[in-house]
Amino acid sequence: MSRIEQSWTYLDVRISAYSNIKDHKQQTSDALFHSDRRLSPEKTTTRSLRHHLHHRFLKLYQPRRVPQGIKAIQMLIDKGAPETLHAAITVASRAHPAFTFTSGERANEMLEKLQRTGGKTNMQEALEKSLQMFQDPRTGARVGSFRRVLIATDGQSNIKQDKTLWKAMDLKLNGAEIFVMGVGEYVDGIDELAHLASTLDAHLYRAGDMQGFIEVVKLITPVSYRRNWVAEVMRLRQTVIVGRY
Repeated sequence: MSRIEQSWTYLDVRISAYSNIKDHKQQTSDALFHSDRRLSPEKTTTRSLRHHLHHRFLKLYQPRRVPQGIKAIQMLIDKGAPETLHAAITVASRAHPAFTFTSGERANEMLEKLQRTGGKTNMQEALEKSLQMFQDPRTGARVGSFRRVLIATDGQSNIKQDKTLWKAMDLKLNGAEIFVMGVGEYVDGIDELAHLASTLDAHLYRAGDMQGFIEVVKLITPVSYRRNWVAEVMRLRQTVIVGRY
């Protein structure tokens, strides 16, 4: 299955969504999504850096009811495998689990109920709780599954910042693959984001705004039509690099 379907992201509404996914070989994948509520959903233009812009989210959305960041995640859910399970963690000054692993349909319903809250960006705590969710069977996480994290953010963490990269390393050492999408015309803390990502060439991306994030999701082929994730990522990156977004 595509890494885009197995990833996590920091989005416009300070949420983290986790997902368990079965690939075509019946292996499971656990994925985590983080969102930074500071991201602005109102912009309509899009731009991406050559090394910065990434992958997938899941499901159809109700245009006037949910922020653009949530729409992107819901669209990704719909493009993923039906066996995928999802969970969420709200992230502001503190990180709190919003719901544990559940079906795509139920996750989409729960995502629409999430409320925006003010505060800072406690990314280190979100990363810590992400690992806890991967390891705790009570959350619905599946033993032996792939672990992937997608972070979408408009800047760096600002609470216990010295612990952020250590928490990310804990995730990586426990088998998690971390993807990062920077969103915004100007992304603060790009060095931190680069170190959060598992690699620079395949795991670090950028979109000019949340609408751009959605446009990238639209480019993702639904899992049922996808030949393999390598071809899908190459196709997506080629579209981005030639300047479409």
